Amino acid sequence: NSGDVLDLMLRDAAVVGELFSPAQVALSSCIYNYILFLLSLIVLAVVSVVLGVPLTWHVIEAVIPLTILFILSIGAGMVLSTVCVFFRDMEYLWDVVLMLVMYCSAIFYKISSMGQGLILIKLNPLYGIISNFRAVLLEGHSMFNSYSYGVSNLKLFAYSGTCSVVLLIFGIYVFKKNQDKFILHI
Repeated sequence: NSGDVLDLMLRDAAVVGELFSPAQVALSSCIYNYILFLLSLIVLAVVSVVLGVPLTWHVIEAVIPLTILFILSIGAGMVLSTVCVFFRDMEYLWDVVLMLVMYCSAIFYKISSMGQGLILIKLNPLYGIISNFRAVLLEGHSMFNSYSYGVSNLKLFAYSGTCSVVLLIFGIYVFKKNQDKFILHI
């Protein structure tokens, strides 16, 4: 839950002051929520079996988009926890931003009906992660040689992976640059 990361530094102010590295607090929250997400995939597996979704060997490839999602989550968590220390209202604004990101991720609808908005959706790195996850789990295709609405899933993988790594590097940079100031603003 990204909301946990937002107020993390404020909520755990005593712990942040005692730690050698406040990054441990942010990272532990990301890992905790990611493990909860992975546990929720058990429900997805049960529902898939009940609905008769065919199981192929491409299910193994699901580890790749899940890893990219983890990297993206850590990068976003580092940036958000830093921003929230200095701008406390970000905690409330993030809910609105997260809603927009969700609607631009093509989770609940097919992007073929989007028309001109298709470009905006394809720029969202979460779309590539979701598309690759769908390809390997629901459609039984390899993410390395399948297409999602005319775009190679391999290209979506490369784009999502690149965005995730860039966000992680940026998040670490922002966090490390500002972590000494946390104690003054908590």
